[in-house]
Amino acid sequence: MIDALDGVPLTHERVALQTSGVDGPLHLHVVTAGPTDGAPVILLHGFPDAWIGWSKQIPVLARAGYRVIVPDQRGFGPSDKPRGHAAYFMRHLIDDVVALQDALCGGAPTHVVGHDWGGGVAWGLAATRPERVRTLTILNCPRPEVMKRFAVRHPGQIARSFYMALFQVPWISERVLAAGRLRSEVRRWHKRAPHTDEEWAELTANWSSPATVLPMLNWYRAAFRDRAIEERVTVPTVLVWGTRDDALDEAMGPLSLATCDDARLVIAENGGHFVQRSRPDVVNPAILEHLAAHGGPDPLVYKIVRADVWAAAPDPWPGSPDDLRDGFVHLSTAAQVEGTLAKHFAGQQGLIVLTVDLARLPADAVKWERSRGDQLFPHLYVGLPKAAIVGVEPRLA
Repeated sequence: MIDALDGVPLTHERVALQTSGVDGPLHLHVVTAGPTDGAPVILLHGFPDAWIGWSKQIPVLARAGYRVIVPDQRGFGPSDKPRGHAAYFMRHLIDDVVALQDALCGGAPTHVVGHDWGGGVAWGLAATRPERVRTLTILNCPRPEVMKRFAVRHPGQIARSFYMALFQVPWISERVLAAGRLRSEVRRWHKRAPHTDEEWAELTANWSSPATVLPMLNWYRAAFRDRAIEERVTVPTVLVWGTRDDALDEAMGPLSLATCDDARLVIAENGGHFVQRSRPDVVNPAILEHLAAHGGPDPLVYKIVRADVWAAAPDPWPGSPDDLRDGFVHLSTAAQVEGTLAKHFAGQQGLIVLTVDLARLPADAVKWERSRGDQLFPHLYVGLPKAAIVGVEPRLA
């Protein structure tokens, strides 16, 4: 078992989740890294990957101050492998992430990064449970609904996706893949960014028999029978696309972003389907920049107020008339506090800065919205409970 990546210690645990599509709890193997009080980032792998597929991102995010949470999703690696394709419908996979947030993050929203099938889950989570997603980052994965429509009209994509049809054939496909075809295909996919011997052993241990390959194929078998998720994605989104993807047509990237309210595309030239491995020099800065724009690694936000007002405030505090002119309480990130003081509180005395723990607020209480100056600020749409205050600092504006 790999216990460190690039000098960053890893923790392995088996987490019991109360989720759907299974009888009783679902146990996932989860790897964590980084400071326990950092803003959480969940990394979701695809097929036929595992947590180790994020080896070039985990230490980078951990060193930047984030709490990195990387599960082997259901059906993969040492995680539980429910029987039957119905256990792998998208709604159950989305519920797994929500249950993981409940178990490890107190139900607080997290940054979510997904690749391949993990990207499909991340798209679905952001569309149906936006209150659970601070930011969405997708790597070489169109929205599943976009891909279905695109494939019908573009024979080239049908040819690229022919393997998905083969995966529908029971008995034969899992035996062929377990017999060695999967290893040779992944080596070809990863040839521009090979694994270390230790990483390769960790990955290929998951494909040792038809019994271990079948649950992974059930993701594809469920997808052919699942319902579409058509809701728009409202959370801040970045899609990174490697241009040398043998499986997916690049044209599906902009089509997917058209279903979002706040999204942008980052092109990774010569990046393969596993772009996080072949072009980490593009992927890692794109992730870090996106996360930093929406609060960064600090899971805390800040409220500036006069000390006498706060001392007399009810609990929860609904805010001042100025706060509520737009229907919410104004907050700042760590990087914005000094600017907020200088711009809006110049010359005022008796100010305090309240430190607010996002994890102590209701999951849907904070929304990240742009100011007139195009900065992203967190806005609190409920009263500010005093139990969420973890620090009070006197300040001079």
